[in-house]
Amino acid sequence: MLFCYPVEATYENWLHDGLIALLTRMFNGDDNPLSDWLEEFPAHKRDEVKNKSSLLEALQGVADRVAHIPGDDRAAFLACMHAQNDIPDIFDPGVALAELPDGYDALVACIKTLFHTAFRMLTPFKIRDRQYAVIYEDLPARICAFCGIEPLTAPDPAIPRESLDHYLPFARYPFAGVNMRNLVPTGTKCNGPHKHDKDTLRDARSVRRRCFDPFGEANATVSLLNSRPLEGGTVKAFKLPEWQIDLAGDADAVSTWDALYDIKTRYQLNILDQELRNWLDHFANWVARDAVPPTSRNELVTLIQRYLHVYIQEGFADFLKRQVFIMLKHQCQVGPSSDRVTNWLITLLSPETGAAIIEESA
Repeated sequence: MLFCYPVEATYENWLHDGLIALLTRMFNGDDNPLSDWLEEFPAHKRDEVKNKSSLLEALQGVADRVAHIPGDDRAAFLACMHAQNDIPDIFDPGVALAELPDGYDALVACIKTLFHTAFRMLTPFKIRDRQYAVIYEDLPARICAFCGIEPLTAPDPAIPRESLDHYLPFARYPFAGVNMRNLVPTGTKCNGPHKHDKDTLRDARSVRRRCFDPFGEANATVSLLNSRPLEGGTVKAFKLPEWQIDLAGDADAVSTWDALYDIKTRYQLNILDQELRNWLDHFANWVARDAVPPTSRNELVTLIQRYLHVYIQEGFADFLKRQVFIMLKHQCQVGPSSDRVTNWLITLLSPETGAAIIEESA
């Protein structure tokens, strides 16, 4: 991911803590685990919780099932519950994952119902809104940290809230279903068609893998430096580069990030292939209006650097556009086809030859 969210946004975790405490009673064999169930929640929250009768009903459904399973299997459920919430240590593939015992589909369904019911309560309890407000205030750019291309909207009731993704997917890790350490705002496409219910901790062959901690410190950077202009496909008679999208950072975590969210594919197909022509047209029009068209490599490199300084924001707002022009500058200076790329850009920026190219895109 491109940046991390503040861990302070996870601190209001009382709903999760209360449910885990109650389930711990059940798995430890407490004869009446729900006798004083409200006491597991903060005193100033108990009236709110008490009014949610569906939560107690879901807890009772789990308790009734747990009461009839052997002690060894209760212990296995308890171990699995703690393992699924061992965040962030669980993100390291060296940390073992406890598995649920086989043969308890009805109990697992009740557990999922409990946490699904609790997840829906994050909204009326305002936990979800308060988490998002803390995150939004800390964002280095108003974009999804997982892709950098989907906008995140302001935390205002007049605007629909962003998706709240189970980073560890709910279907596989239900015990982390309302753990704020596992709940992250994402862009709609990141949460939906791209990540959906992919297993964050295992690849398609069920092999453990390392992933980023959304509330940690490590992240990734993006470089297009080694892309090769004029050597890719053609879109509307315009020759694209052969894109090389390099994601730098912890190699294993980066690989997981790309696999979960289709990062390279989305960057190329949705942004780079579609926008490069527009970006170059804007550059050409700026040169025609406010600069002197270059006639040499040095003049061209100076213009690109000036354009980067004047028109393209540093940081995340225009990070792919910025990387494109950094790449073009690099390829003009030291790329394997530097003469060809330089001549192509000089032609593009020329009043005599460039105008026809710009008009063609209108």
